[in-house]
Amino acid sequence: MSNKYLVESHGKLVLIDGKNWQTLEHKGVNNFVGTLSENVHLVTDFATTAAFKHIQCDYKYAEFILSKELKDSGEIVGNVQLLAIQKNKQAQMNNSVFYAPVNLETYNRYQVIADNTLHNTLLFSYYQLYASLAATNKSNQVRASFVVTESDISILLSQKGKVVGFESLPKVMFQGENRIASLTNALRTLERQLRLKSTSVSVHFWLEPDASVDWAEALASELQLDLEPVTATPVIVDGQPMFSSLAPHLGSLSLKHALNQSESKYLYLAKKSLPLVASLLLAANAYIGLQYFQVSESHQQLSARVQSMQSTLTKQIPNKVIQQNDYQLYLDDLERIQHASKLPGYHEVLADIATAIPQNSVVFDWISFDYPKQTDENKLFISLVGTQTAQSDDPIEHFNQFVKSLTSQGYKLRDSSVQTSFKGVSFALDLERPL
Repeated sequence: MSNKYLVESHGKLVLIDGKNWQTLEHKGVNNFVGTLSENVHLVTDFATTAAFKHIQCDYKYAEFILSKELKDSGEIVGNVQLLAIQKNKQAQMNNSVFYAPVNLETYNRYQVIADNTLHNTLLFSYYQLYASLAATNKSNQVRASFVVTESDISILLSQKGKVVGFESLPKVMFQGENRIASLTNALRTLERQLRLKSTSVSVHFWLEPDASVDWAEALASELQLDLEPVTATPVIVDGQPMFSSLAPHLGSLSLKHALNQSESKYLYLAKKSLPLVASLLLAANAYIGLQYFQVSESHQQLSARVQSMQSTLTKQIPNKVIQQNDYQLYLDDLERIQHASKLPGYHEVLADIATAIPQNSVVFDWISFDYPKQTDENKLFISLVGTQTAQSDDPIEHFNQFVKSLTSQGYKLRDSSVQTSFKGVSFALDLERPL
């Protein structure tokens, strides 16, 4: 691991520089990030616990529907940012989400911390390390991994490189002579709930005095599962020798996992020796924001200029300067901007939607715009999720009026889901608007 990491997890803050770890007095992350003399990756659990859930819905609505279900059931309260660490499509209307619910105020505070430092700081979810651990199991067989930290023991089920099950339990539940039986029971219960069967087991840990936990073999024997070997890295924590099998996964964190806004990612890339790439992309961002949405330049001129930017980027930057996946990420950004320039702006679409609402009776929970990359798809895709709240003997009629008004303006209904309740009509619409 060549990067420095400031890791905040389970109420503790640690500065990691290679094998040297320094425990910091936890007075707030911002007290330390601003004093560091170089780039650092900020990895935090946001003082929350990850979870895993299956959700029955269209794949693209999974996060929204999950958030709504969690709020309706009282599992989350208030304004929450749902971090989808990993989202998997298992069937047409069956998805799973490995997620972490974060208080929105807390999430925004960390974004400000990352964006307002002298050196560019990338922000990551601590639970991305668990997804990285799951990625090491490429087998079709399910592996059960127990992850031990100072305060909890998590059970991570993985298959084909994906998280297929997860539960985090307080460590105090697994103390004393009943530890093995309790861990066995916890795994079997989770397997029954998810209808899975593990074929192997591994035990990982954040920090331990030895290279393995002393009860790993006993657990594998009790479960009658193969014990997979775990490689632990020796580290020095405040001058004391320790071991960590989870810390090596810090090295798997990349730009695509960062929670920062796109502009912050560009700036980080610039600091890493790609000033031309970053300046081109920042210029494209600023240019699109000014010219496209104000429509002060023709689509043809804008498209030509973006093409010129992409050509410059491709010709002048050697591939070896940047990891291929990051390089492609930014080429894709430029391609997306180019195609977006040919389509109607979001302000125009919002105006169409507003005029279609009968009697100001629709409350939207989510509106998204998808500008496709493919050159042969000159269509804007819009997703709407909301509630028709009209007080009427026939709320369906109000909803139908809304849809009819949109289609009369040139929008095509691609898919829809409608549910009625005492609150009105809850709906999810997929629309397209041709060029």
